[in-house]
Amino acid sequence: MNEYEQQAIEFLKKTNTKFSIRFVENGYHFTRDKEKRDIYQIKLEKNERKYLFNFGNSINDTKKRLREFVNMEFKEKMQIEDLKEWKSKKYQSIKPTAYDVLACLTTYQPEDNVDDFALSYGYEKPSEALKIFEAVTKEYNELCKLFSTDEMEMLSEIR
Repeated sequence: MNEYEQQAIEFLKKTNTKFSIRFVENGYHFTRDKEKRDIYQIKLEKNERKYLFNFGNSINDTKKRLREFVNMEFKEKMQIEDLKEWKSKKYQSIKPTAYDVLACLTTYQPEDNVDDFALSYGYEKPSEALKIFEAVTKEYNELCKLFSTDEMEMLSEIR
């Protein structure tokens, strides 16, 4: 485990947060996606509170998983015992880690309105930024329900 992943695991332990991940589909996650990517449902649970959201994995990791899936189909025809070991180790390792997910979360208050958000992020029209602005604002608000101000600060340091 590298230092970045360790940082994410320590955050989860310190905040008593359970992290779970489930594959949903291979599809278009972001509005401007040109290629499909693996999409996972992430669940963060702390005490009786939880936050569920979808996470689009990197295109690179998706391609690796798909290449290995093709290899798996070939291996399945060859040696079923080796396949069980292969599935449990290699295939599972391609899904996003806690670090991959936590480092991408919105840990700061987004702009007050969509016009300011569009201007800050280079959208020519606020209407182009509306869906993203709403998603980022929702994510931030959900995280604030889950974590204290100090915990949000800790989360923001995962980079």
